Amino acid sequence: MNKYLLPAGYEFQVVQQDYERLLKGKELFDRGTLEALDTARNNNERYEYLRRIKEDLLPFYDDVPSVAPELIRASSNAVKQGRSSTTEPCFRALWNF
Repeated sequence: MNKYLLPAGYEFQVVQQDYERLLKGKELFDRGTLEALDTARNNNERYEYLRRIKEDLLPFYDDVPSVAPELIRASSNAVKQGRSSTTEPCFRALWNF
């Protein structure tokens, strides 16, 4: 029985993690992450929004080509804003030990 139950348990765990990432992606889209990217205060926030879009939104979005123009617009605006922003320390690295 262990021969079959252990791999099945692992697969259920993978499904649960994928489901949680899908919910995160939906939450990001519902909260207007692209709009928040436009109003980010600094490059650290812009980075975090772009990372969330890449990791939590796009992998689970069924029709990426339909939102591609909006994603490209938001990303290019973020790059333009980022180039004119002043540099601020990034405290994110302190939490990744």
